[in-house]
Amino acid sequence: MRTNAQKLLVALTVALFAFSGCKKEKITAESPFVATEHFIGGTITPKNGSYTSVFLIKLLADNKAVFMSSGKDFAGDYVLSKDSLIVTVSDPNNYRVAKFAINQKHELTSAYYKALTLEYNATGELITIGDKNQLAGKRFKGEEFKMGGTSYRKDLVYKFAASGTTFGADVEANADDKANTYELINNNAFRFKDGARVEFGFASNKKLTVFRLSGLYYYGKYDQQ
Repeated sequence: MRTNAQKLLVALTVALFAFSGCKKEKITAESPFVATEHFIGGTITPKNGSYTSVFLIKLLADNKAVFMSSGKDFAGDYVLSKDSLIVTVSDPNNYRVAKFAINQKHELTSAYYKALTLEYNATGELITIGDKNQLAGKRFKGEEFKMGGTSYRKDLVYKFAASGTTFGADVEANADDKANTYELINNNAFRFKDGARVEFGFASNKKLTVFRLSGLYYYGKYDQQ
């Protein structure tokens, strides 16, 4: 038969476990989503509006992140709360920070981007990583702009092969989906490099956002057909 002291010890132990459980739930609730099941696709534009380019951010385990661009990739860290996501590359030679506000629907409602000392107008989308290639077999069409915001090609088509990782980008009649081999990123984004030529983009909500470097800078947002 338990003594009063033993009963008190059992009661305290049960209460401690209950408190620990509540505390754990509270911490979990602070994270609005599982970060590693998502990535960020966005655009940056200098304050003078001279061009628009694309960036991606991979959200990895242990609060690690990777900034991806048409050029180099940079290792960083992120801090996620119920209403914000902040990603930082601390390397002084490649310093950059991206800050995003998050609403209750897990949407990014504002974006801030700074690289070294330059601040950019920015956009950002939180994109769920697909379980298979979300570009395969898709066709997108829209207008491409070059530096300065000048229209360059009004009916540009991006066509992705149904199998493998190849694509073509041209006017309707010449869009060959076997023309180029791309790097598939998180099943929703792609990057193609051929010497100085680069094409880099992501798909979200039936739109394809692409930055192209080929002598000049080119940019477009294309609708899925």
